[in-house]
Amino acid sequence: MRKRKIKETKSTFFDLDTVDEVANMLDNLCMKLSDKISTYNVDFMHYASQLCWGNSVLCHHYYQGFSNQIQDPISTWKQEKPTLFQNMYALAMTIDHCY
Repeated sequence: MRKRKIKETKSTFFDLDTVDEVANMLDNLCMKLSDKISTYNVDFMHYASQLCWGNSVLCHHYYQGFSNQIQDPISTWKQEKPTLFQNMYALAMTIDHCY
């Protein structure tokens, strides 16, 4: 009986299909060449806020969605490519402002 109540409560407040859909949306999110980073950031943060992914996973997905004009300078960055989301975010914003 208790397991059934827990399952009912979880299904009421936490829809696994929705999490899968949000993860899929984030996996497929990418900047168009004409997009500014701010547009991409709004969409990325909307999806990321609904997932419990770690910092390095978010950093990786964030980088994967960049247009080449942002990805290329990061891949040839003097220091290593950032592995923390906050650092990647700041670097992407800096590069985008150059365009």
